[in-house]
Amino acid sequence: MGRKRKKTHKNQKSKKRNSSIDLAVISCFVIGVLFTILIYAETGEMGKIIGPVLGGIIGIIKYIIPLGIIGIGISLVRDSKDYIFSKICQYFVFLACIAAMMSIFQVSKGNINIDVEFSDALQRSYELGSSNIGGGTIGTVICYPLIKMVGMFGAAVTVTGIAIIMLVFTFGLRPAQFIIELLDALDERKEIRKQEKDNELEILKEERLAKSRKNITEEARENKKTKKVRKFRILYS
Repeated sequence: MGRKRKKTHKNQKSKKRNSSIDLAVISCFVIGVLFTILIYAETGEMGKIIGPVLGGIIGIIKYIIPLGIIGIGISLVRDSKDYIFSKICQYFVFLACIAAMMSIFQVSKGNINIDVEFSDALQRSYELGSSNIGGGTIGTVICYPLIKMVGMFGAAVTVTGIAIIMLVFTFGLRPAQFIIELLDALDERKEIRKQEKDNELEILKEERLAKSRKNITEEARENKKTKKVRKFRILYS
């Protein structure tokens, strides 16, 4: 009886977990599609408000928000794990790093001046972001102190590294496995090429051997004919 109750309790837990995963996946797809309509088409009053506001906050990166939400849903289906909150946090950190990269690019072009007051830089970045330029205020909030501390190149390297790390964790990418598979594929390709070269050399050797045998046979025939002619001449001379 005790074992049966334990099994029943475990089954109930697994069912609840599966249902929560299903709910999270469906929610990701629904929210992703809804944001796609609101951001890309800007339909309705909400779309007209959300588009420019998101642009001012996060810049042109707003266009990849729906795709990322749908990607999180696909990642949950593949991994079958219930950690939607951590996935969303990682994804927003990734977006913030991309926004910072876009803001650093605008700083390098001179569209955002980091020598002015922080509030003035934020206002300028919001104006650019509303026009789908740069990384909005979030990008400037991140890149402004980074550029002051480590310079423009150092800031770009920092946010790029963090973005790659977040991308790996968010979507369950395995760069080490990818590199290993790539190296294995290259080694296999080298092995195939080596085998092909060995086969070609073997064929050339066989052809040369066959040619030399043919030449030897022809020489033997010629020698035989020459001997017969000599005998014939000797007999009738």
